[in-house]
Amino acid sequence: MRWPLTQELVLTEGCPALTFEQWITLLASVTAFLTALATLLTIREMKRQRKSAYKPDLLLRPTSFRVSPNDLPNQRPVIVTTGTASQGRSRTSILLQLYNAGFGPAKYIEVNWQFDCADFVRHLAGLPGPAGITVDNHKKGFLNITFDGERPARIFHNLATQRSTSINILPPQAEESLVVPPAYTDLLAGYVLTLSRSLSNQLQPDALSLPQFLVTVRYKDLEGDQHVKTFNVVPGLVAIRSYTPAIVDTDSLADGFVKIHET
Repeated sequence: MRWPLTQELVLTEGCPALTFEQWITLLASVTAFLTALATLLTIREMKRQRKSAYKPDLLLRPTSFRVSPNDLPNQRPVIVTTGTASQGRSRTSILLQLYNAGFGPAKYIEVNWQFDCADFVRHLAGLPGPAGITVDNHKKGFLNITFDGERPARIFHNLATQRSTSINILPPQAEESLVVPPAYTDLLAGYVLTLSRSLSNQLQPDALSLPQFLVTVRYKDLEGDQHVKTFNVVPGLVAIRSYTPAIVDTDSLADGFVKIHET
């Protein structure tokens, strides 16, 4: 016997019966749901791709530095410069390049430096021979460094002003020079000066290692979302030579490197 199309289709084992029209309606509802779900997933993926296309990605580049004698009066006896080129005999600094490897600009960039002066002072105290600098860090937030020797020089650092650096905007595929806090650089210069005067004595294996520090970079993308990156900065000395009065300011007293590890 042939059943008409409008007749109820009875399923086995007591399942409720559905008419042919009900089956069509159910199938259409499932199809509509799957279509809506696919559309939603497509929109989310397009939004994610659009966001990635304008997302900045800030990185710190590794670099090198050199420590050289300074023959200018009333200045530090040694200076630190980035790479092999001098930036002016009266200036001492290590430059790190902040590079935007993303496809969108970074804005409202805040760079925070986290370094421990007391750790560097302990590092200095562990060297043999006479110290090349005298460090007074008893006043909270301040650091007084005196370079000893034939041409003494005194530098007074306000650490509160050296803990952060701000940049308004960094376009994609562009870079900006960041100056390592001068307090750290002066401590490094004094460390090298002390080390170069005691090379005839027995040195510990870690004498060419330098205290590490952290750099935290906070920035926003075009949509205002906040991003945070932290880098572990690892400086060290490659080579060092004895400090003598015969050394001229074009000679390198020490050569060093700065490695960068993203944490």
